[in-house]
Amino acid sequence: MNYKHAFHAGNHTEVFKHSVLCLLLAHLRQKPKPFAVLDTHAGAGSYDLLSVESEKTGEARDGIARVIDKDVPAASLFLNLVRHLNPRGLRFYPGSPAIVQSFLGEDDRLIACELREDDAASLRTNFKNDSRTSVHCRDGYEAIGAFIPLVMRRGLVFIDPPFEQPEEFQRIADALNFGIKKWPTGILDLVKLDTGAANPALNRNVVHPLVVNWPSNERQAEIVQRIESIATEAKLLESLYERKLAEITDLKQSILQKAFSGELSLRPSQAVKEAAE
Repeated sequence: MNYKHAFHAGNHTEVFKHSVLCLLLAHLRQKPKPFAVLDTHAGAGSYDLLSVESEKTGEARDGIARVIDKDVPAASLFLNLVRHLNPRGLRFYPGSPAIVQSFLGEDDRLIACELREDDAASLRTNFKNDSRTSVHCRDGYEAIGAFIPLVMRRGLVFIDPPFEQPEEFQRIADALNFGIKKWPTGILDLVKLDTGAANPALNRNVVHPLVVNWPSNERQAEIVQRIESIATEAKLLESLYERKLAEITDLKQSILQKAFSGELSLRPSQAVKEAAE
């Protein structure tokens, strides 16, 4: 693979896709249950915008540099993250693994895959002290087949390919179909369907023949209704459980009080019955 993330770190497409990524991660964080993220084309993890590669293209100047000091509500989560990394002026740009890491809780997990050996080595160095993250030097599309469904029922697959190979679009369609079938509770985020020096021009003849088996609108509505019904039932069961637990706690305290006062001379079963009364 020829594509190297460092040449394009912080460009306008990066700002857009990473802003969306932050919104998706914030959505996952709304619930206390753990989640997992599979980053299929992770790159090196973070980038120095003063590096030779970044200076050579200058793409960050027309991307993150133009909005870092602006008020962009839809991108506020992402921009605040970049500002936090750069208290003395813009220099460092977080790649998708670093962004995901900033949202991870103690029980959440990140699987980061990168095919370039040099970037994968940098990725391992950057995340060597984070036990929540595993790094793999492997093909991202193969990783979807290997890791999906993820251990957690909730999570995200972040697919950000370089579009260097003619068959890449078909591999994307196959990956999406596989993910939808094997992990219906996960989120699959495909980004950067754009044109540019690093990507072949896209047109209807390239994209239109691809078939992705999304559920119909009726089926999606049915799934949402079923999930909401299960969630309501789960809340009722949780409330019942908490009430019974409180009753057991009160019963235990009552029995202990009778024990200390010498009132447990009766048979145990009879004492429990009286304590409950």
